Parts: sequence; structure tokens; C-alpha cells
Amino acid sequence: MTNFPLPSPDLVNRATDRTGQATLDVLIAVGMLLLVGAALQLRRRYGTWVPMAIVVGSTASALIEPLPDMVAGLWYFAPGQQTIYTAYGNSLPWWTFFSYPVCYGGFGLIFWWLVERGAGRRRLAMLCVPMAVYLAVTELFLINSVHLYTYYGPGAFRLGHFPLFICLLNTTIVLSIGTVGARLRRSMPTREQLLPAFFLPFVSMVIGLLLLPAVLFTVLHTAHPSQGLIRATTLGTMGLTVAMMYVATLFVPATGFAPIQPQITPSSASRVISPLDIPSSSPSTHSLSSP
Repeated sequence: MTNFPLPSPDLVNRATDRTGQATLDVLIAVGMLLLVGAALQLRRRYGTWVPMAIVVGSTASALIEPLPDMVAGLWYFAPGQQTIYTAYGNSLPWWTFFSYPVCYGGFGLIFWWLVERGAGRRRLAMLCVPMAVYLAVTELFLINSVHLYTYYGPGAFRLGHFPLFICLLNTTIVLSIGTVGARLRRSMPTREQLLPAFFLPFVSMVIGLLLLPAVLFTVLHTAHPSQGLIRATTLGTMGLTVAMMYVATLFVPATGFAPIQPQITPSSASRVISPLDIPSSSPSTHSLSSP
């Protein structure tokens, strides 16, 4: 029998850290402004609206947050919380909603930018290690130092209440946004890239947060699962997630993409053959001054 129980009354009644909440509200707001500015800068530099489509898409994808929270056993402390909405009995703070574009969209665009600069599969794979470590350290800080949320229920391979497989899932998501986003730019006409780029964060999050750990979540929410089975399915989820990271790198050539050359427009073509571009030492001008 599958069930989704609420946490213990101790967690339900635990107050959120208001100072930590206010600090995170400010940091996320600043991060959102920087992200939009970065997307516009990438638009000017690379001549594509794909980065902005990824930002908008990752913001809209925040609406799925209650579902992975419920199956993963993530609980936000409600008393004193500035709530944006409540779903499945879990109240979500404002900073969580906008952390989606800042985290998933922002790190996804970093990978996108690296691919555009010629990063190959090996370099991308190596960057996944510090990315996963950073995401794990950030969650450990938010859980154990800022006290804004926690994970509850049965689990395995946890550090400071944090399930370590979560950082692998999140790394897979941002890597996929970066590599697939760069592939879209090279596989579709400019206007046709935008809608797939908008849905790219959502698809990456559904795969990363729900499909890859689906078997594990099923085990966690069965009646009285054995700890051995939980460990086995957690390890299986981690292995499957690493395999998915490899799949994400396959959207990029082994040695990286060649830079996309600017297209020559009719105006630029006429500029190339303009008489003003003919050097003064050319035969036609030299003949005017020769005896």
C-alpha cells in the first residue's frame, strides 16, 4: 500500500528561521536580477533568445515543486514562513519558488555557456563533481544552519538529514539544460528553438526529480520497507543518475562544438565588396597617379 504521510508533529510545529528566510529572500531576489541580466548578455553575445527561454521555463517549472517534495520527504517549516502557496499539505516559501530559475536556470546556463565556448564531454563530466559537491554543501547549510526545511521519513546514505542522491539528481538536471540547450541551437531554426528551450527545464526536472528516483520513491512509500531494500534502491538510483549524466554529455561532440559563425546578411555582403574597402595601393588607384 502506497502512502504519503505528513511528518511528525514536532516538524509540523517547528518554526522557520525568520532571519535566514529574510536573508535568502534577498539573495534569491538579487540572484534573479543577475540571472535575467546574464540571459540578456548571452542574447547579445550569441544572438539567440534560448537563454531567456530557459530562464522563463525554469521559473514556470517551479510549479512542480510540491510533488517531488512530497515523494522525497522534504518539509518546509511553516510557522513564521512567508508562504507563496500550499500543496499536498506542505507550505512553500517565496524563496523556494524563485530558487528554481536561480538554481536550475542559472547553473543550466553556466553549462550552456561552457558548451558554447567549446567544452567537450570530458570537461563537462569533470565539472559535474564540483557541481554536485556545491549543491550538497548548500543544502546541508540550509538544513542544519539556517533551519528552513528538512527531510523526513525512511532513507539511506544521508548526511546531516540530507539524502546524498539528491545532489546527483540536481546536477543531472542543470547539465541536461546546458547540453540539450546548446544542441537545440544547432539543430533547429532560430524561431523554432524557443518553445523547446522553454520546456527544456520542465522536462529535465521531471526526469531528474521524479523518473530517475521513481523506484526508490515507490520503495520508500510502501508499508514497512526493509533498510536493505532502501539501500539497494538508493544505490541503484545513484548509478542510474550517473548514467543519465553520461547521456546528457552525448548531446555534445567529444571534443566540443565548433563556434557558430555569424551569418553574412545582404547588408554585410555588400559591405565586403564596397569600393571603400579597396586599398589605395590596388592597381586601379595606382594607375591614376602613374606617369
